[in-house]
Order: sequence, then structure tokens, then C-alpha cells
Amino acid sequence: MDEETKFCINCEKKIPKSAEFCPFCGAKQVASDSTNDNGTITLKGANVAEQNEIFRYNENKHPGMFTSFKLYLKDAFIISKRIGRADYWWSYLTVAIIQFIFSLLLFGWLIAYPIMLINIDGSISINSGKFTLVALLSIPMAILGIASFTSMIRRLHDTGHSGNFMWFLLLPIIGPIVLLIMTIFKSSKQGERFEKKAETRRWYKKWWTWLIVLALAVLYTFSLASISSADFSDLDYSQSSSTTNSNSDSTESSENKTANSSSKKSDNNTVTLSDGTKVTVLSKLSYNPNTTDTSWHGSKLVVKKVNVVKTKPFKYEGDDSTYMAHGIIYLKYSYTPTLDVTPMDNEATISTNTGVQAEIDSMDSQTFDDIDSGVTKTAEAIFPISKLNNVGSITTLRLKFPVSPQNTNSDDWKDYDLTINLNN
Repeated sequence: MDEETKFCINCEKKIPKSAEFCPFCGAKQVASDSTNDNGTITLKGANVAEQNEIFRYNENKHPGMFTSFKLYLKDAFIISKRIGRADYWWSYLTVAIIQFIFSLLLFGWLIAYPIMLINIDGSISINSGKFTLVALLSIPMAILGIASFTSMIRRLHDTGHSGNFMWFLLLPIIGPIVLLIMTIFKSSKQGERFEKKAETRRWYKKWWTWLIVLALAVLYTFSLASISSADFSDLDYSQSSSTTNSNSDSTESSENKTANSSSKKSDNNTVTLSDGTKVTVLSKLSYNPNTTDTSWHGSKLVVKKVNVVKTKPFKYEGDDSTYMAHGIIYLKYSYTPTLDVTPMDNEATISTNTGVQAEIDSMDSQTFDDIDSGVTKTAEAIFPISKLNNVGSITTLRLKFPVSPQNTNSDDWKDYDLTINLNN
């Protein structure tokens, strides 16, 4: 008759039922009344919950997203402890959901609207409002990052392994996979050796923990700022005008573009205006708003491109005034009328959400001439502006110019007043 056996409470190998110590690992065995078919020991005077604690450790009696995440935050700065498999993976799921939502919202916003602009002259322009918001959001992200790191160490402890296995993270690809597998292991009795008497004072009441959080938050902030930066190496703020006409061929169009260009790029960061003024470009933001207006007889006005350019101050002599300009707004737009018209965009004005109004630089712009019904033409307008601190500060433009029908007997004029939203 075979000798009755039981399973070692430490290594879980079969040993004689009467053994007080495991012949394989040497662990002292707990006195038992019986052994179930699956090898689980039934302890004298112990209930089912107490029996399960031997083989499955969880600090929470009922692990879940809320309870496990609460434990995860409470022990954010504790490594001399364990965390059970259920608690660890419930908290991991909660953090993954939080970080996914955070990344989806924040990264999309940062990429669309840069907070740091690297200018051509090497200087850096920062949107202080957005930078402050990112800095504040980096604090909870730093806390979650620290808590994730320490919880993995505690999970390794619970499996009976040292936190030194975290060095595997330095191994590309293989290291994280090894650690992932190790965190799936079930609890081990050997993990008790990592338990130390926990401090009663919470981590958020200690100055040094906040020093670590702030240091990591600063790192997060500048990392996000570098992601949300714009490099302005493309310095052309205008392009040669192009006209689409069903009766013109490509050769004539190319010749017209060359002949009509009144401003040009003279070197890497300088643009020369028609009067010989050299303008040094510092930074630029480009937009493709495709803002459309069809309110007048179905005629279609489309603003295709907008460049907001910050320059070194230069003296601009307009038709009606002379002032120091600090930037240029460039617009490219097309017009397809449903009747023969004469657009007067050479009288165009533009105003910004920052309270600046400017008239078109007619000498350096390529404006419309007469346009027949059904014909599409494209124009390019340049507006020197008197004030521009940051290219990212301009988010809305208002373009105004009149259009008259070629029929002299008609007084049905159109005064276009188009709002262009650059944040769409």
C-alpha cells in the first residue's frame, strides 16, 4: 500500500504526510488534518480563507480596480513589501486605462499645438500657459510612474524573487518580457523574507518623496515639451502665385509665376522685399485651414494656406503709413465666381485675435485681376504686422476685401468678411 503523501507548503512537491520538514527544500510543514485531491492542505482549526492565504497572497480580501489601485497608490514609495498577483494586475489594468486616456488627449493636443518653438537663431519661444498646464499634469504622471516601478518590485518579492531582477529592464526587448513573465508567477512563501515593518507615516507626508516626484515631473515636462516643439527650417513665407485657367498651358503659367514674383528668398534666413528691404525670419507656423465662403451667388472663396512668420523688426513703408513690422502673415487663397467679377483684394485688410490690424503689401503680393464666371484663380497676399511676440499666439484671422461684378449697371457688390480659425 502506497504511503500517504501531501504537498510541501513551500516547493509544493509531494512529501510523506508525516514529514515535519520537506526533504527537498527543508521548509517546516504546518500540521494538517487532511490533504485534498488537488494537494491543498487543510489546516487544523483553519477556515477556507486562512488555507488559501498559504498559497495565494493578497493584501486586499477582495481585489478589484478600485481597491487594488488604492493599495497601489498607498504603497507607491514602499519596496520592502509584497503585492499579490490579483492586486498587481487589477492596479496595472487601472493605470493602463488612465494612461491611455491621458496619452490620447494630451499627446494629440501637444502635437497639434506646440508649446515650444525652436527659432532659427537658436532661441526658444515657449507658450507659458500650455507649459504650465503640462507641468501640472506631469506631477500625477510622475507619481504613477514611481508607483508602477515599486509595485513591480513588490510583485517580484511576492514570487520569492529579489527586486534586483529589475535590472533586466536595461536589456532591450528581452528584459521587459522576462519581467512580465515573472510577474505572472503565483505567490511564494519565500516572499515573506522581504516583508519589513512598514512605516505608519504616509509617503505624501515626507519631503523627500515629493522631491523625487518633482524631479521626475520636470523630466516628464521637458520630454513632452520637446515632443511638442516645432523646428522652423523652411523659411519661405510666400510662394509664386499660380493661376488656373482652362485656356492657359503649363509653359505660360510657369513664365507668369516667374515674372510676377516680387519678393524672393535671398539666403537661408532672409527674405528680400520688392523695395530691397531684407527681412530676417526667426520662426514660422504653417496652417492649411481650407476656410470656405459661398455666401455670394455661390461664388467660392477658399483660404488654402496661412503662414504666421516672426521676423526681426524691419521698417515697412505702406501706401498710407510707415511702421516697424515684427512679423508677416501670408495667405494663399482661391476664388471661383459664378459671374464675371473684379476682386479688389489689393485693398484687403487682416486683423488678428491679438488685436493687430494690417493692410496688404500690394507690391509683394500677387492679387487677382478680373475673373470670368466659372474660372478659378489663386492669389497670395502678404500682410506685414506691427506686433508679434509668438507665432503660436495667433489663432484667428479676419480677412476683408470687396468684390464687384463687371456689369457696371449692377450695384450688387460683395464685401467679404471671412473669419479664419487656425486651430482647426
